Amino acid sequence: MRSPGTTDAWVKIERAEQHIRDLDAEVAAFLDTRPYAAVAKMHRNGGKTFRAVVREQPPAHLGLIAGDAIHNLRSSLDILIWDLVRANRLQPSRSDMFPFARNAEEYLSKRGRGKIKSIPQAAVDVLDAIQPYRGGNDVLHEVHRLDIEDKHHVLLPMAAAAEYLRFSVTANGGKPVLFPMGDGAPIISPVKDGTKLGWTEISIPHPKLEMDMDVEFAFYVTLSEAKVCAGKPIGELLTELANVVERTVTQLEVFL
Repeated sequence: MRSPGTTDAWVKIERAEQHIRDLDAEVAAFLDTRPYAAVAKMHRNGGKTFRAVVREQPPAHLGLIAGDAIHNLRSSLDILIWDLVRANRLQPSRSDMFPFARNAEEYLSKRGRGKIKSIPQAAVDVLDAIQPYRGGNDVLHEVHRLDIEDKHHVLLPMAAAAEYLRFSVTANGGKPVLFPMGDGAPIISPVKDGTKLGWTEISIPHPKLEMDMDVEFAFYVTLSEAKVCAGKPIGELLTELANVVERTVTQLEVFL
């Protein structure tokens, strides 16, 4: 029995967060096997080309866990709408649902407004500000889009991804000087065996100076079907989706 002023949507959100924790553990165990590496090919000018070596692709069952997390997040929002209908002293029906839409026009259409016709007007006003459509709140809409994708796949497809972690420069055999890439580092996704990850070019200013430049890459697992936040580690992506759903529920449950 839920407490007054709260919604059963939190049960679904908590279940989604458990799935995310389980997925993080499974991904960490997979990456511990070192399924990915970068190999360098030297060029005559001293530069290098880096390509991926993929010994194993992410296990297919990771997509099952991700799909379960996404579905629980998505269904929590419909549960919230039904609770809001009951709070408005009406009986929920199958037409009452969270008003995701492809764009603002569809959201404001008769069909779009029909999804929330039975909830308190104050809650409708908050939903208008949330903008649960593509081109409005894209991260929130991604929950809906990925849930639909999950229905069309036995398992959501996973992929490898890589990003520049740091590069180093060595002169005359000395100690390497490291340069972290920081935020905004290029992301390569999907990564397959032989994928070109990057390259270095060296212009040596003096004939007696010997220089070498190396690049270190970070590999992780991502969701192939993601559009918003594409290429992000799967755990980070799902956590971001969970956070936006939590904020939405928190904003709307005050009307229960």
